[in-house]
Amino acid sequence: MTLIAVCDACKLPVQYGCGSLYVLYSDIRAVEQAWNDRGREGTGPLDWESLFSLPRCAHWHVHHDACSPNQGASSYELAIEQVGTWPRLAEWTAHLMAKRWFQHTDWAALLLGCATGVGGRLTQSARAAERAR
Repeated sequence: MTLIAVCDACKLPVQYGCGSLYVLYSDIRAVEQAWNDRGREGTGPLDWESLFSLPRCAHWHVHHDACSPNQGASSYELAIEQVGTWPRLAEWTAHLMAKRWFQHTDWAALLLGCATGVGGRLTQSARAAERAR
């Protein structure tokens, strides 16, 4: 089954060879740094304010090459065709799990959204791609 990538900017499907799925290294570094700083401050419990002041996971983006606001930015990038089927997506998931920074990304949300059809960035049905618009 072919998966459908939906551009974050224009909300149209991204054809093979025309876009990518990527995470910015600057976003990963910001999340890592915040958690490292928290670790140096002490091991006491987090209050709500401290917890909500930490950055969320680094976000995986989907864009057509022409729509990407991050052209030229340093990123970990996968061509859409590299994750265009469930077996390819599973293979890349296994590969990415070995990266030390992977835990600081929202890949799990990307997978869950694809599996349930409510994610919008990567989906298994045309109907879910239409809902992303």
